[in-house]
Amino acid sequence: FDLQVLVLHVNHGLRAESIDEENLVRSVCSEWKFPILVKRLRPPTANSGIEAWAREERHKYFLKVKRQARLSFVFTGHTEDDQAETVLLHLIRGAARRGLSGIAPLRNGWLARPLLYCSRIDIEKYNAEKRVPSVEDPSNEDTNFTRNRVRHRLLPMLRSEFSPQIGKRLASLATVTREEEELLEDMARRSESGVITDERHLSIPKLLSEPTGLQTRILRLWAE
Repeated sequence: FDLQVLVLHVNHGLRAESIDEENLVRSVCSEWKFPILVKRLRPPTANSGIEAWAREERHKYFLKVKRQARLSFVFTGHTEDDQAETVLLHLIRGAARRGLSGIAPLRNGWLARPLLYCSRIDIEKYNAEKRVPSVEDPSNEDTNFTRNRVRHRLLPMLRSEFSPQIGKRLASLATVTREEEELLEDMARRSESGVITDERHLSIPKLLSEPTGLQTRILRLWAE
């Protein structure tokens, strides 16, 4: 495909092992002759919301490098397991269809997740067969994080008690829901022009004349 690869590594500075992980990535890139850029972060003093902070800082860095280096895409390593965990988390929190759409394979036209349909086990097997060095983040075992409780308690229980294929089924649910969500959003945007004036005034009678399933969406579009 004549790809030019640039590796981006973000060291969040949250754990003592992060330097060793950074060095592993550097050594693999050196062996494979891939250029690499590393961003070292200084974590906030408060522990609350640390995952959201890390995610936001990563995305800010990715976008900055994308613009500076004129990258077509930035790939991340989200897996089918991550998708299943995300759908369950959103379901537990009472999310609507938007939340059940899970992780999008492509976000904003440039942030791509090419491994979203591969299970973590498949990737670990591939790494073992090809002798690709890897490291496990020890914080993934910390059940103080809600996602880790879903990963280590809820999903294994669902696999053993209900369906060994629960991961694939949740990922499939996310795909179907996302496709339908895109259709409904498109319908709401087309209906919006007849409900909201050029001055951004909302016509209640016209809103109530729309299908019930679109009314909340139109209202959200107006509010946003």
